[in-house]
Amino acid sequence: MSEDITCQTSEHISANGHYAQQLDESTDVAHHAILMVYVRHVWDNNFEEQFLFSADLPTTSTAGTIFNTMDMHMGSVGLAWDGCVGVTTAADGAAAMMGKHSGVVKRILERAQSATWNHCFLHREALAAKDMVPELQATLQDVIKCVNYIKKSSTKSRCFQAFCGDMRSEYQQVFPGLL
Repeated sequence: MSEDITCQTSEHISANGHYAQQLDESTDVAHHAILMVYVRHVWDNNFEEQFLFSADLPTTSTAGTIFNTMDMHMGSVGLAWDGCVGVTTAADGAAAMMGKHSGVVKRILERAQSATWNHCFLHREALAAKDMVPELQATLQDVIKCVNYIKKSSTKSRCFQAFCGDMRSEYQQVFPGLL
């Protein structure tokens, strides 16, 4: 099933010719470095966002290693770099991702001449929050504690969802990627 989804996604992107990527390097519970790549493209006059792939990264996650991992996967599913029109990084400013001389973004932009780069808006907000007024910073910290408390367990998340449903709230859960 996974191969079929990958094949369909690649066919849809190839039919349109253009796509944008979002990538992030993360660490799982066993402390393994993982690269996750999502792709956004137009299909049937609608924007679609799909998980493209994830890959384990070696101990040292250098820009070269990350880019080569992406390049090999892109080639294996038949996606050309010249169709890439946008790159968004969710990284927190790591040199391997953002380095202006040899980072992954620079390497992608060298191969994808018409692509532009963006930093994930959630991370931009987090960076902006560093210089916040102390009263607002304290409030934000309280909100973070509440969100983390709710997200800490599936039972608490379900109770929060039931509470929101009882209150007839428009939203039923804490945004999963918020904090």
